[in-house]
Amino acid sequence: RCQKKIKVAKITITTMVYAVLVPVLCRHLSMGHDFMTIFVALTSLYMIVCFAFAVFSKGKIEFISTATSVASCIYVVLGFSCLLVLRDWKYGEFLFLLPFLSAWVSDSAAYFTGKAFGKNKLIPDVSPNKTVEGAIGGVAVTAIFMVIYGLIVRFAFKVGVNIVGLILLGVMLSAVSMVGDLIASLIKRHYG
Repeated sequence: RCQKKIKVAKITITTMVYAVLVPVLCRHLSMGHDFMTIFVALTSLYMIVCFAFAVFSKGKIEFISTATSVASCIYVVLGFSCLLVLRDWKYGEFLFLLPFLSAWVSDSAAYFTGKAFGKNKLIPDVSPNKTVEGAIGGVAVTAIFMVIYGLIVRFAFKVGVNIVGLILLGVMLSAVSMVGDLIASLIKRHYG
């Protein structure tokens, strides 16, 4: 909607079909074994169709806005498709919650840490309220949360847990969460 693509029915319908089909087919056809092959095939087809609409539109559909729509959709659909496939991994019932939980913990911790101690702006052009101190707090609290989560899983479900691995995963997921948040802020700023 930011890009006004909702008015281009061909692109909108193709995007909606792609956004529904990819997670469903990746989940039910691959069962976690051949996810990338299915994802790449469907994504390639989606890109070709959208760009073909632009090519044959006689200038009515712009290439740049089509490319941005395609990239934005792939960005979101890939993440959700990966979550579905992650659920089928060994211990997936514990793993697939981690991207959500770590994002919520990281965002909340960064907010409160930034409010309490924030002095140095992180990237003011993109998100003026985010601070370096908030980012550090978000990463640290997420790493601690992962240890607590790991201990709960270990004792409640009798599952072996790698605590060091969870700390590293917490740091990584927190950083990815913050970058994703900054990307969303950049998009909002760009489109006003």
